[in-house]
Amino acid sequence: MKRWIALALLVTFALAAWWIFRLPESGSLSPSAQEQTQATAISPARPALELPPPDALQQVESHPMAVAFGEDPAQATREPHQLLEFYQLYRERFGSYPTGEDNPQMLRALMGANPERLPIFPREHPRLNSEGALLDAWGTPFHFHLLSSQHLEIISAGPDRDLFTEDDIVAGHRSD
Repeated sequence: MKRWIALALLVTFALAAWWIFRLPESGSLSPSAQEQTQATAISPARPALELPPPDALQQVESHPMAVAFGEDPAQATREPHQLLEFYQLYRERFGSYPTGEDNPQMLRALMGANPERLPIFPREHPRLNSEGALLDAWGTPFHFHLLSSQHLEIISAGPDRDLFTEDDIVAGHRSD
């Protein structure tokens, strides 16, 4: 029995070594091939921050609920949760939430600045301000707090329009 275990371990080790050594080394690509690979590879965790031109996007409509986002004033307190659902679709599709330093950068990932150039949220939406930030029902930009590639918090400042006060509406990690 011990011989079979030892043989199985030896075969596993040999296959693993063969697989590792057959992979190309980082310097094996020509410089132009490396640049081309880097230029076309977009990680879901590091999406392109600029939107591709509309004709470069997949020819599909944005998610119907994203198009209707913010139309029902009675749903104002649900908006961060609805927005989080769009990012959860993104995470399911691409393996992680997108990264971004601010609201417009995070939103661009939903608008098509993602690995598949898939628009989930419409580029032209009445809730977008002139900087490209998505506004909550009270006219304040949503705040995105990326805790990890798998945990995202979205905060609306709420009726008082001040972040980090008692009336904030939080979707994500703190609200789970």
